[in-house]
Amino acid sequence: MLSRVLDRLYVGGSSPDADGSPAFTDEALSEMGIRYVLNVGGVELKHLKRAYVYPVHLSDDGLNPGWVFSTALDKLASALAQGKVLVTCRAGLSRSPFIVLLWLQRMGMSHDEAYRFLKERHPATQINSELLE
Repeated sequence: MLSRVLDRLYVGGSSPDADGSPAFTDEALSEMGIRYVLNVGGVELKHLKRAYVYPVHLSDDGLNPGWVFSTALDKLASALAQGKVLVTCRAGLSRSPFIVLLWLQRMGMSHDEAYRFLKERHPATQINSELLE
């Protein structure tokens, strides 16, 4: 499920559907106007030929060096300056919502405000506690 968080910012999972088909295609992204994908889940997205994919692998166990988050946020800022962006990880529950949460905080929201705002727009959000520490 892909969820619109802001006018140009979307979040969701990239795991294939039960029948093996991709969670989203170039055509589906194009219909939504999404040109950029920030992939923080380590899932290969080779099926995407038209969208620009920026890979930044985050671990869900919280053992990420600080530069990983700043790199992800910098790539997100760069992509948002050019168009609509999907932030994705395997399931769309923890890592990709966490990056969106950090982005909302960078925009000036408190942690609690950002979490509520995100959860209202992407109800599947279940950020692992290790990432929040």
